[in-house]
Amino acid sequence: MINSQLNKKTQNILITGYESYNKGSQARLEALLDLLKANFKNHSVFLAVYDRFDIKKYDVTPIYIGEQEMKIIMNLEAPIQYISAFTRDIVNIIKGKPHNFMKYNWLRTQLLNMDLILDISEHRLMDSKDPQSQYKYLYTYHMADICNIKYIIMPQSFGPFKKYPTDYKKSLLKDITEYLNKAEVVFTRDTESYNALSRLGIKKLKKSADIVFLTQPTTRKNPVQVKAPEINTTRNVLVLPSKEQTEEMNIEKILELYRGMIRDVLNRGHDVYIAKYKHKDAAICKEIAKLFNDNKRVHYIKDDLTFESLDAILQKFDFCIVSDYYQIVQSFCKNVPCLLVRNTVDNHELMKRFGQAKHILDISSNKVWGLDVISSIEKLNRTLIDDKARIASTLNTIQSSKDLEILKQYIH
Repeated sequence: MINSQLNKKTQNILITGYESYNKGSQARLEALLDLLKANFKNHSVFLAVYDRFDIKKYDVTPIYIGEQEMKIIMNLEAPIQYISAFTRDIVNIIKGKPHNFMKYNWLRTQLLNMDLILDISEHRLMDSKDPQSQYKYLYTYHMADICNIKYIIMPQSFGPFKKYPTDYKKSLLKDITEYLNKAEVVFTRDTESYNALSRLGIKKLKKSADIVFLTQPTTRKNPVQVKAPEINTTRNVLVLPSKEQTEEMNIEKILELYRGMIRDVLNRGHDVYIAKYKHKDAAICKEIAKLFNDNKRVHYIKDDLTFESLDAILQKFDFCIVSDYYQIVQSFCKNVPCLLVRNTVDNHELMKRFGQAKHILDISSNKVWGLDVISSIEKLNRTLIDDKARIASTLNTIQSSKDLEILKQYIH
């Protein structure tokens, strides 16, 4: 299938870093494909996938590249990796999953025909993650280097890098610096990331808005009816908690916080919809929903929201209570204001850029009280019209920018 698509008369572009279960990743893929389609004509697009992928949905050719394939290409423990890949693919064949059975060297040949890699990963290099996952993240760039493929790292966040375990820190920072410096361009979406990479000595840095803000995705080949949940009420607030909040704050405090917020929203005449943005958020969403089992104005959306289904319902809400970067991104793309209940560095800078920093409820100190909650929601209700105007104006400015103009040097 892949051989029929490779064409050396065109530019062969491989997109890496896609995660099918991640809403932000879905959004970045759609945005990048739309950008390529709108601005560049003479290319064929391939997508590195690690699990099931709906090939009917996007105009791309999927290439299955697992960890074993990368190690074979990089000649890391190659004999063991051949056995591991062989065993894995037998299981994948039985389960009907993607595989490269007996095509491991053939895959390397396909990669040697690629002209450019565009990596759409999201905030994978940081000291709070397991060091081994950091080395694995760099496999893509190591593989590209071995196959002599140019690569560009699309807008994402990086760092901090200060707290890696001592046993790993020196070698890991050396590898990060080496492979990021081999990129044609490294785009960062926030100032802290830009500064963190600058301190490491990364040279080819460029700051850009997130790619989702720069396009209006239209890439689906065969648009299908989006299965969005029914929203039949008129004054609504969407609540999107996250598992990460439970790692930063005591669970009882989290439940107390959301109980107070939802009660205040209900008292102001809104219906409340609780939904999970990622599957791993299900547990905390269920716990919050249980607090209001007997209240018919609190609705729990049990099914996982897809990127498309969330997009389809966002404008039915007066505002959202969010806890994740791409929850903010999707809301602002639909001109829906947010109250942010998780104040990470990149979240804060994004809210600030859109003039919304006043709508951040910082739970990191564990000192959020009832009056803070009431004050925050009252303020957001009072400024909704102005907030919508400010969000629309900022989005228009971003979409008129030339943040990714440099791509024209590398893409036909």
